[in-house]
Amino acid sequence: MNRDNVWIQTFSGIKFNLFNPSPDDILIEDIAHALSNLARFNGHTAKFYSVAQHSVYCALKAPERLSLAVLLHDATEAYLGDIVRPLKSFLYDYLPFENVLSAVIAKKFLPDSLTVEDYKEISNIDLRMLATEKFQLMGGGLEWESLKDISGYSILIEYMSPNSAEKAFLNCFKRFSI
Repeated sequence: MNRDNVWIQTFSGIKFNLFNPSPDDILIEDIAHALSNLARFNGHTAKFYSVAQHSVYCALKAPERLSLAVLLHDATEAYLGDIVRPLKSFLYDYLPFENVLSAVIAKKFLPDSLTVEDYKEISNIDLRMLATEKFQLMGGGLEWESLKDISGYSILIEYMSPNSAEKAFLNCFKRFSI
């Protein structure tokens, strides 16, 4: 199959080329809508909990200078889906592909001034939120090696409908956009 013909139709009706993404084809409304309908943990929570809601919680824990970058840290999943972390590390061909899309999204929405240290801080916020979500949404139960020595946030996660999560995501985007 020709890579030029590998595309998905987005919520807004755009023909989005997965192998040659263009910043012009990336809309925040598509990202918010898709992430609000995408379940965290492959849906293995007591109630529906979306990637959009996760992103909003993360953005609200970030220092303001990083809030928009944190909000968009999982934006690629709006186009590629959410692959669980343990599997993703084995999909060697997938990671460079995801990195290209991530760079296109960053080019569209984020300042060029993010540093390696900023990305480490974003990763730490995401990991701490993961620990919070694991404990509250999935119970204590099994130990996760990736969360060893990671403390979660002192927040109470409340479930949102996809519609509410989409609105919250868009409101966060408006609040933190430059």
